Amino acid sequence: MEYHQPDDRWEIFGIKDFDTYQRDLVLKGLFHKNVPKDVTDSYVLCEYMMAHAYYHYPLFDEALSKLLRIIEMAVKLRCKELGISLETKKIKPKNKRPYKKTFSVLINDVDNVETAKKIKYALDQFRSLRNIFMHPEIHSFSGATVRNGIKFGIIILNMLFLPDKLFIEMGAEIGRIKTKSQSFNKDLLVLESKDKRILVEDIGIMGAIPLESGWQYFLVARPVLDIPDPKEFTYAVPITVEVSNIQFNEQQCLMKMIETGEIIIVSITEHPDYLAKLKKFQQLKNSLNKIDSIMWQQVVQMDIVKKKNEFWYKSLWKSVI
Repeated sequence: MEYHQPDDRWEIFGIKDFDTYQRDLVLKGLFHKNVPKDVTDSYVLCEYMMAHAYYHYPLFDEALSKLLRIIEMAVKLRCKELGISLETKKIKPKNKRPYKKTFSVLINDVDNVETAKKIKYALDQFRSLRNIFMHPEIHSFSGATVRNGIKFGIIILNMLFLPDKLFIEMGAEIGRIKTKSQSFNKDLLVLESKDKRILVEDIGIMGAIPLESGWQYFLVARPVLDIPDPKEFTYAVPITVEVSNIQFNEQQCLMKMIETGEIIIVSITEHPDYLAKLKKFQQLKNSLNKIDSIMWQQVVQMDIVKKKNEFWYKSLWKSVI
């Protein structure tokens, strides 16, 4: 049948059957209990659009388009919860009714009340994208490349309906770990797990979420690598891992890897061979020309953002409220 044939464009992504497609590309709506039913029910349509894009590739764009409208609705629902009026004080001369506030104004209103979330920029980006979808100039589609945007939209919806105090607590926990790790990050470090031993310049916590089992963290460590050719420097991306149970002593930091349960140990080292390796690595970084340096930094940042969003997507909806 015409409308039941898989779109052959998915073969480019190595997708051979629907089960693989659904597992790898359809993003489930993982939402916490405070997200309104209007939002969660509306998102189900996004899931179906992504699923049916297996038969027509451009449908993936429609899933994003629907999500953008859900985000606008969600901001209005959050305004009502916070006691923010959806109307201006200005009255229409014809029917004597107040004007409705624009989406942009409502975003500012929410941001002014819930200052710790810091999601205004993201909401403004989604608003601008919505305007592009609503006022197209040519026929175009992006397909599966919008998947990361949809995932980030789910994250923002979860953040929108979490209490602002939770983000204050998360910021305080990240600050506490940062203070504890300051003495470590002045020295060269060795990161060890069951079967790996990696030299790293420093470690940092870029995300912390309180779950019923305790705090869960997104750890970033910058490795010191043997890279013989500066052209290969873009491969020097950070190590990222989700951990829990972080503990410090004078010489070590211990933590448990969420995925495997393995214990990770981070230790200070002054071994001359390691110090020589660090010096060589830093010289290589300094030898990069400006363009290559900027490109490398962009690659690093994109890699961190992508993995951090995966951390938020999998865990934020399970946070203790």
